[in-house]
Amino acid sequence: MENKTVGLYDENRYKDFQKDHTVKPLAEVITNQKGIAHFVLESRPWFVKGTSAELMFVVQELQDASNYKWWSRGGTVTLGKVHSFKIEVVHQDGAEGDETTEEKPGEDAGENVESPFVIENGILT
Repeated sequence: MENKTVGLYDENRYKDFQKDHTVKPLAEVITNQKGIAHFVLESRPWFVKGTSAELMFVVQELQDASNYKWWSRGGTVTLGKVHSFKIEVVHQDGAEGDETTEEKPGEDAGENVESPFVIENGILT
């Protein structure tokens, strides 16, 4: 999917993000027409402790502060090497984007849970 914001988190900030989705990423890139986001990481600040770092890439969909979904993927990134991560954006209705993939949705991505709500004649009850 094009024009999606992909956030980049280091290991500690990603842990904070998992508890609070409003934690800002350390870097952001918008996907291109093919749904690809390119990050070019300089050695500092990403590789201060060595030649590799644990980095996570996140796509969020926000309706408002309490209504959101997110998907992520990442892992060990090594200085001087090209890495690729695919995030799959999967919606509850089964529709999915073609730009990104992940092994599992973020914890707030909405699993298939039986809802007590019913939509009848366009009215949610």
